[in-house]
Amino acid sequence: IEDVSDEAARAQLEVNLIAPARIARLVLPAMRQRRDGRIINISSVSGRVTLPFVGWYAASKRGLEGVTDALRIELARFGVRVVLIQPGSYGTAIWQRGLQLLPDRAGSAYKQSYDLAGEVMSRASGLGPPTPVVKAVRKALAGLERDGLVSGRLMGRTRVVQLDPSYFAREELMAYLASSSVSSSILL
Repeated sequence: IEDVSDEAARAQLEVNLIAPARIARLVLPAMRQRRDGRIINISSVSGRVTLPFVGWYAASKRGLEGVTDALRIELARFGVRVVLIQPGSYGTAIWQRGLQLLPDRAGSAYKQSYDLAGEVMSRASGLGPPTPVVKAVRKALAGLERDGLVSGRLMGRTRVVQLDPSYFAREELMAYLASSSVSSSILL
């Protein structure tokens, strides 16, 4: 936390918390009108258990979990289902991005810890592929989740919002997605 700039902290919160909430706000009017829809937010085990040096990531995921819980309750009466998936660790590009984002180690009081974290992260790419994440998303899209939560040994930073082609008429949504650095996937 100490070595992370305000700019980097804001960027983490923007990508993992603010952007998924904004996308949900953009699609919810049509979902409510249809009285049907499904929003799937992918959090992380880090939303439940915080480890050293991933404090802002964990905060963003914990925040996403709070927003998801609120949406689930707010939207239930409109027939809109909201699901949270809490992945664990898999061999994805998140580890390389994490290595690149480690603060400057040279003058840090945490240099030894950063070096150790770097070693662990460099080996993490050898973890298995995130196939169970895909299966969990498919399960959630099919309505097979229990109590709006799919948990397990999963990993992912992609938020998935189920849309149908009629949503593509919403110019505001498409403009936001096209101009944003948000790593979101849209499944049709």
